Amino acid sequence: MEQVLSILLPHLPRWQYLDLHADTWEPIFCFLYHTQKRCAPLLQHVSMARCYTYFSLPGKSFLPQPMKRHFPLFGGGTPKLRRITLTGVHVEWTSMAFRNLTELDLRYHARDVMPTVPEFIRMLSTPQLLQKLAIVGWGTRWCDEMWEGNVVVLPHLLDLHLGFFDPLHASHLLTLMKMNSLTSIVLEEMSRNVDKFIMPTTDATPVLSHFIHYAHRFHGVERMHLRMIHCMPEYFAHFLEVFSSLRDLTLDGVPEPFLNALTSRPHEYGVVCPQLRFVRCRGLSDDAIRNFIRSRANSHHPLRSVNSEVGVSCETSTVCEVIGKTGLSIVPVD
Repeated sequence: MEQVLSILLPHLPRWQYLDLHADTWEPIFCFLYHTQKRCAPLLQHVSMARCYTYFSLPGKSFLPQPMKRHFPLFGGGTPKLRRITLTGVHVEWTSMAFRNLTELDLRYHARDVMPTVPEFIRMLSTPQLLQKLAIVGWGTRWCDEMWEGNVVVLPHLLDLHLGFFDPLHASHLLTLMKMNSLTSIVLEEMSRNVDKFIMPTTDATPVLSHFIHYAHRFHGVERMHLRMIHCMPEYFAHFLEVFSSLRDLTLDGVPEPFLNALTSRPHEYGVVCPQLRFVRCRGLSDDAIRNFIRSRANSHHPLRSVNSEVGVSCETSTVCEVIGKTGLSIVPVD
Protein backbone atom coordinates (compact mmCIF):
# COMPACT_ATOMS: atom_id res chain seq x y z
CA MET A 1 0.00 0.00 0.00
CA GLU A 2 2.84 2.40 0.76
CA GLN A 3 4.19 1.94 -2.76
CA VAL A 4 0.80 2.75 -4.22
CA LEU A 5 0.48 5.85 -2.02
CA SER A 6 3.91 7.07 -3.07
CA ILE A 7 2.52 7.26 -6.61
CA LEU A 8 -0.90 8.68 -5.76
CA LEU A 9 -0.31 11.17 -2.94
CA PRO A 10 1.68 13.69 -5.02
CA HIS A 11 -1.57 14.21 -6.95
CA LEU A 12 -3.68 14.69 -3.80
CA PRO A 13 -4.24 18.43 -4.46
CA ARG A 14 -6.15 17.43 -7.64
CA TRP A 15 -8.39 14.77 -6.07
CA GLN A 16 -12.13 15.42 -6.20
CA TYR A 17 -13.48 11.95 -5.35
CA LEU A 18 -12.00 9.20 -3.18
CA ASP A 19 -13.33 5.63 -3.21
CA LEU A 20 -11.27 3.13 -1.19
CA HIS A 21 -12.48 -0.41 -0.44
CA ALA A 22 -10.41 -3.15 1.22
CA ASP A 23 -11.08 -6.60 2.67
CA THR A 24 -8.62 -6.07 5.54
CA TRP A 25 -7.82 -3.15 7.82
CA GLU A 26 -4.11 -2.80 7.08
CA PRO A 27 -4.42 -0.90 3.75
CA ILE A 28 -6.97 1.51 5.25
CA PHE A 29 -4.79 2.06 8.33
CA CYS A 30 -1.85 2.83 6.07
CA PHE A 31 -3.89 5.30 4.02
CA LEU A 32 -5.26 7.13 7.06
CA TYR A 33 -1.80 7.29 8.65
CA HIS A 34 -0.16 8.85 5.60
CA THR A 35 -2.99 11.35 4.94
CA GLN A 36 -3.76 12.44 8.51
CA LYS A 37 -1.95 15.78 8.09
CA ARG A 38 -2.50 16.28 4.37
CA CYS A 39 -4.74 18.87 2.72
CA ALA A 40 -7.19 17.93 -0.06
CA PRO A 41 -8.37 21.31 -1.35
CA LEU A 42 -10.64 20.01 -4.15
CA LEU A 43 -11.97 16.84 -2.52
CA GLN A 44 -15.79 16.71 -2.59
CA HIS A 45 -16.72 13.10 -1.79
CA VAL A 46 -15.03 10.43 0.36
CA SER A 47 -16.16 6.79 0.42
CA MET A 48 -14.09 4.27 2.41
CA ALA A 49 -15.11 0.73 3.28
CA ARG A 50 -13.78 -2.27 5.11
CA CYS A 51 -15.71 -5.00 3.34
CA TYR A 52 -16.29 -7.18 6.40
CA THR A 53 -19.32 -6.55 8.57
CA TYR A 54 -18.76 -9.20 11.27
CA PHE A 55 -17.28 -6.77 13.80
CA SER A 56 -20.47 -4.70 13.84
CA LEU A 57 -22.45 -7.50 15.50
CA PRO A 58 -23.45 -7.06 19.15
CA GLY A 59 -20.71 -8.10 21.55
CA LYS A 60 -17.92 -7.93 18.97
CA SER A 61 -14.89 -5.63 19.20
CA PHE A 62 -12.66 -4.10 16.58
CA LEU A 63 -9.71 -6.16 15.34
CA PRO A 64 -6.76 -5.87 15.04
CA GLN A 65 -6.56 -4.03 18.37
CA PRO A 66 -3.02 -2.62 17.77
CA MET A 67 -4.45 -0.72 14.76
CA LYS A 68 -7.49 0.65 16.56
CA ARG A 69 -6.11 4.22 16.60
CA HIS A 70 -8.35 7.04 15.33
CA PHE A 71 -6.66 9.31 12.75
CA PRO A 72 -7.90 12.70 11.56
CA LEU A 73 -9.46 12.53 8.10
CA PHE A 74 -7.26 14.78 5.95
CA GLY A 75 -6.32 16.90 8.95
CA GLY A 76 -4.70 19.53 6.74
CA GLY A 77 -8.11 20.65 5.48
CA THR A 78 -10.93 19.70 3.08
CA PRO A 79 -12.76 22.96 2.32
CA LYS A 80 -14.93 21.51 -0.48
CA LEU A 81 -15.80 18.16 1.12
CA ARG A 82 -19.57 17.65 1.18
CA ARG A 83 -20.19 13.87 1.33
CA ILE A 84 -18.60 11.23 3.57
CA THR A 85 -19.42 7.51 3.56
CA LEU A 86 -17.53 5.35 6.08
CA THR A 87 -18.35 1.65 6.12
CA GLY A 88 -16.52 -0.11 8.91
CA VAL A 89 -13.88 2.63 8.79
CA HIS A 90 -13.33 4.81 11.84
CA VAL A 91 -11.55 8.14 12.01
CA GLU A 92 -11.15 10.90 14.56
CA TRP A 93 -14.81 11.77 14.92
CA THR A 94 -14.22 15.45 15.67
CA SER A 95 -12.12 15.97 12.53
CA MET A 96 -12.64 19.24 10.70
CA ALA A 97 -13.51 17.16 7.62
CA PHE A 98 -17.08 16.96 8.98
CA ARG A 99 -17.47 20.74 9.01
CA ASN A 100 -19.19 21.46 5.66
CA LEU A 101 -21.00 18.19 4.98
CA THR A 102 -24.41 17.85 3.38
CA GLU A 103 -24.38 14.02 3.51
CA LEU A 104 -22.95 11.67 6.15
CA ASP A 105 -23.19 7.88 6.01
CA LEU A 106 -21.79 5.68 8.83
CA ARG A 107 -22.23 1.89 8.50
CA TYR A 108 -21.17 -1.41 10.04
CA HIS A 109 -18.66 -0.16 12.60
CA ALA A 110 -17.53 -2.11 15.61
CA ARG A 111 -19.22 -0.52 18.59
CA ASP A 112 -16.00 0.15 20.49
CA VAL A 113 -14.61 2.49 17.79
CA MET A 114 -17.72 4.66 17.52
CA PRO A 115 -17.77 8.19 19.01
CA THR A 116 -18.74 8.85 22.59
CA VAL A 117 -22.02 10.71 23.04
CA PRO A 118 -20.29 14.13 23.41
CA GLU A 119 -18.16 13.38 20.32
CA PHE A 120 -21.27 12.34 18.39
CA ILE A 121 -23.04 15.58 19.26
CA ARG A 122 -19.99 17.64 18.34
CA MET A 123 -19.59 15.77 15.05
CA LEU A 124 -23.18 16.46 13.99
CA SER A 125 -23.19 20.02 15.33
CA THR A 126 -20.34 21.01 13.01
CA PRO A 127 -22.05 20.63 9.58
CA GLN A 128 -24.70 23.36 9.54
CA LEU A 129 -26.30 22.23 6.26
CA LEU A 130 -26.50 18.44 6.76
CA GLN A 131 -29.36 17.10 4.63
CA LYS A 132 -28.83 13.32 4.60
CA LEU A 133 -27.77 11.16 7.54
CA ALA A 134 -27.38 7.37 7.63
CA ILE A 135 -26.41 5.53 10.81
CA VAL A 136 -26.43 1.79 10.21
CA GLY A 137 -25.21 -0.14 13.23
CA TRP A 138 -24.45 1.76 16.45
CA GLY A 139 -23.88 5.48 16.01
CA THR A 140 -22.28 5.95 19.42
CA ARG A 141 -20.00 3.85 21.58
CA TRP A 142 -22.34 3.78 24.57
CA CYS A 143 -25.88 5.08 24.62
CA ASP A 144 -27.67 2.77 27.01
CA GLU A 145 -29.05 5.47 29.27
CA MET A 146 -30.94 8.65 28.56
CA TRP A 147 -28.54 11.52 27.83
CA GLU A 148 -29.21 14.51 30.05
CA GLY A 149 -26.87 16.93 28.28
CA ASN A 150 -27.39 19.02 25.15
CA VAL A 151 -28.83 17.51 21.98
CA VAL A 152 -27.91 18.38 18.43
CA VAL A 153 -30.38 20.34 16.31
CA LEU A 154 -30.43 19.36 12.62
CA PRO A 155 -32.67 22.01 11.03
CA HIS A 156 -31.91 21.08 7.39
CA LEU A 157 -31.94 17.29 7.68
CA LEU A 158 -34.34 15.79 5.12
CA ASP A 159 -33.36 12.11 4.92
CA LEU A 160 -32.70 9.78 7.87
CA HIS A 161 -31.62 6.15 7.52
CA LEU A 162 -31.38 4.30 10.84
CA GLY A 163 -30.33 0.65 10.98
CA PHE A 164 -30.02 -0.99 14.40
CA PHE A 165 -29.21 -4.19 16.26
CA ASP A 166 -30.41 -2.96 19.65
CA PRO A 167 -33.73 -1.05 19.57
CA LEU A 168 -33.19 0.48 23.02
CA HIS A 169 -29.78 1.80 22.01
CA ALA A 170 -31.29 3.18 18.79
CA SER A 171 -34.11 4.91 20.67
CA HIS A 172 -31.61 6.63 22.96
CA LEU A 173 -29.57 7.61 19.90
CA LEU A 174 -32.64 9.27 18.39
CA THR A 175 -33.11 11.37 21.52
CA LEU A 176 -29.71 12.98 20.85
CA MET A 177 -31.03 14.58 17.65
CA LYS A 178 -33.78 17.09 17.04
CA MET A 179 -35.06 16.70 13.47
CA ASN A 180 -38.04 18.83 12.48
CA SER A 181 -37.62 18.90 8.69
CA LEU A 182 -37.51 15.22 7.73
CA THR A 183 -39.24 14.14 4.52
CA SER A 184 -37.81 10.62 4.23
CA ILE A 185 -37.16 7.88 6.83
CA VAL A 186 -35.63 4.40 6.52
CA LEU A 187 -35.77 2.09 9.55
CA GLU A 188 -34.30 -1.41 9.48
CA GLU A 189 -33.33 -4.17 11.87
CA MET A 190 -29.78 -5.15 10.93
CA SER A 191 -29.22 -8.76 11.97
CA ARG A 192 -29.98 -10.38 8.61
CA ASN A 193 -27.83 -7.83 6.79
CA VAL A 194 -24.80 -9.24 8.61
CA ASP A 195 -25.88 -12.88 8.89
CA LYS A 196 -28.61 -14.08 6.52
CA PHE A 197 -29.31 -17.10 8.73
CA ILE A 198 -30.43 -14.92 11.64
CA MET A 199 -34.18 -14.47 11.84
CA PRO A 200 -35.04 -11.05 13.32
CA THR A 201 -37.15 -11.38 16.44
CA THR A 202 -36.21 -8.03 17.97
CA ASP A 203 -39.13 -5.92 19.12
CA ALA A 204 -38.68 -2.48 17.53
CA THR A 205 -41.18 -0.83 19.88
CA PRO A 206 -38.53 1.39 21.60
CA VAL A 207 -37.59 2.89 18.24
CA LEU A 208 -41.16 3.42 17.07
CA SER A 209 -42.09 4.95 20.43
CA HIS A 210 -39.67 7.82 19.81
CA PHE A 211 -41.62 8.86 16.72
CA ILE A 212 -44.91 8.58 18.63
CA HIS A 213 -43.61 10.64 21.56
CA TYR A 214 -42.26 13.39 19.28
CA ALA A 215 -45.04 13.11 16.69
CA HIS A 216 -45.16 16.86 16.07
CA ARG A 217 -41.67 16.72 14.52
CA PHE A 218 -42.53 14.21 11.81
CA HIS A 219 -45.71 15.44 10.15
CA GLY A 220 -43.72 16.42 7.04
CA VAL A 221 -42.45 12.89 6.30
CA GLU A 222 -43.56 11.81 2.81
CA ARG A 223 -41.48 8.67 2.19
CA MET A 224 -40.77 5.71 4.48
CA HIS A 225 -39.01 2.36 4.11
CA LEU A 226 -39.40 -0.25 6.87
CA ARG A 227 -37.23 -3.37 6.67
CA MET A 228 -37.44 -6.32 9.06
CA ILE A 229 -39.33 -4.21 11.60
CA HIS A 230 -41.30 -6.26 14.14
CA CYS A 231 -43.67 -5.20 16.93
CA MET A 232 -47.26 -5.71 17.98
CA PRO A 233 -49.60 -4.75 15.10
CA GLU A 234 -51.59 -2.49 17.42
CA TYR A 235 -48.48 -0.49 18.27
CA PHE A 236 -47.55 -0.27 14.60
CA ALA A 237 -50.93 1.36 13.98
CA HIS A 238 -50.13 4.04 16.58
CA PHE A 239 -46.79 4.58 14.87
CA LEU A 240 -48.39 5.12 11.45
CA GLU A 241 -50.81 7.70 12.83
CA VAL A 242 -47.85 10.05 13.21
CA PHE A 243 -47.30 10.35 9.46
CA SER A 244 -50.29 12.23 8.09
CA SER A 245 -48.33 13.40 5.01
CA LEU A 246 -46.93 9.99 4.05
CA ARG A 247 -47.28 9.31 0.30
CA ASP A 248 -44.75 6.55 -0.42
CA LEU A 249 -44.31 3.46 1.81
CA THR A 250 -42.08 0.39 1.43
CA LEU A 251 -42.68 -2.66 3.64
CA ASP A 252 -39.89 -5.23 3.40
CA GLY A 253 -40.00 -8.38 5.51
CA VAL A 254 -42.59 -7.10 7.97
CA PRO A 255 -45.51 -9.13 9.43
CA GLU A 256 -48.63 -9.27 7.26
CA PRO A 257 -50.88 -7.85 10.01
CA PHE A 258 -49.04 -4.55 9.53
CA LEU A 259 -51.13 -4.01 6.39
CA ASN A 260 -54.29 -4.02 8.51
CA ALA A 261 -53.03 -0.94 10.34
CA LEU A 262 -53.36 0.99 7.08
CA THR A 263 -57.02 0.05 6.57
CA SER A 264 -58.91 -1.14 9.65
CA ARG A 265 -57.94 1.20 12.47
CA PRO A 266 -60.39 4.08 13.15
CA HIS A 267 -58.76 7.46 12.84
CA GLU A 268 -59.92 11.02 13.44
CA TYR A 269 -59.12 11.89 9.80
CA GLY A 270 -60.96 8.85 8.43
CA VAL A 271 -57.98 6.61 7.71
CA VAL A 272 -54.35 6.24 8.75
CA CYS A 273 -51.93 7.96 6.33
CA PRO A 274 -54.66 9.61 4.21
CA GLN A 275 -52.14 10.89 1.63
CA LEU A 276 -50.66 7.44 0.93
CA ARG A 277 -50.55 6.70 -2.80
CA PHE A 278 -47.55 4.43 -3.52
CA VAL A 279 -46.82 1.17 -1.69
CA ARG A 280 -44.06 -1.37 -2.23
CA CYS A 281 -44.13 -4.74 -0.46
CA ARG A 282 -41.74 -7.65 -0.24
CA GLY A 283 -42.42 -10.99 1.37
CA LEU A 284 -46.20 -10.60 1.75
CA SER A 285 -48.76 -12.99 0.31
CA ASP A 286 -50.96 -12.39 -2.75
CA ASP A 287 -54.16 -12.52 -0.67
CA ALA A 288 -52.85 -9.99 1.85
CA ILE A 289 -51.99 -7.57 -0.96
CA ARG A 290 -55.40 -8.00 -2.64
CA ASN A 291 -57.31 -7.43 0.59
CA PHE A 292 -55.18 -4.42 1.41
CA ILE A 293 -55.85 -2.80 -1.98
CA ARG A 294 -59.61 -3.43 -1.74
CA SER A 295 -59.85 -2.13 1.83
CA ARG A 296 -57.91 0.98 1.00
CA ALA A 297 -60.16 1.69 -1.99
CA ASN A 298 -63.28 1.26 0.16
CA SER A 299 -61.91 3.82 2.62
CA HIS A 300 -62.11 6.50 -0.12
CA HIS A 301 -58.33 6.89 0.02
CA PRO A 302 -57.32 4.61 -2.87
CA LEU A 303 -53.77 3.81 -3.84
CA ARG A 304 -52.22 4.84 -7.12
CA SER A 305 -49.56 2.15 -7.36
CA VAL A 306 -48.68 -1.07 -5.50
CA ASN A 307 -45.53 -3.04 -6.29
CA SER A 308 -45.06 -6.40 -4.60
CA GLU A 309 -42.42 -9.12 -4.74
CA VAL A 310 -44.26 -12.37 -3.90
CA GLY A 311 -44.07 -16.02 -4.71
CA VAL A 312 -46.88 -16.72 -7.20
CA SER A 313 -48.20 -19.86 -8.87
CA CYS A 314 -47.85 -20.55 -12.59
CA GLU A 315 -51.49 -19.51 -13.13
CA THR A 316 -51.17 -16.09 -11.54
CA SER A 317 -47.80 -15.52 -13.17
CA THR A 318 -49.44 -15.57 -16.62
CA VAL A 319 -52.78 -13.87 -15.95
CA CYS A 320 -53.46 -10.18 -15.44
CA GLU A 321 -55.96 -9.82 -12.60
CA VAL A 322 -58.18 -6.79 -12.11
CA ILE A 323 -58.85 -6.14 -8.43
CA GLY A 324 -62.51 -5.31 -8.17
CA LYS A 325 -63.36 -1.64 -8.75
CA THR A 326 -60.12 -0.33 -7.29
CA GLY A 327 -58.65 0.76 -10.62
CA LEU A 328 -55.57 -1.39 -9.95
CA SER A 329 -54.47 -4.68 -11.51
CA ILE A 330 -51.99 -7.39 -10.67
CA VAL A 331 -49.66 -7.46 -13.66
CA PRO A 332 -47.07 -10.27 -13.58
CA VAL A 333 -43.51 -9.29 -14.38
CA ASP A 334 -41.04 -11.83 -15.71
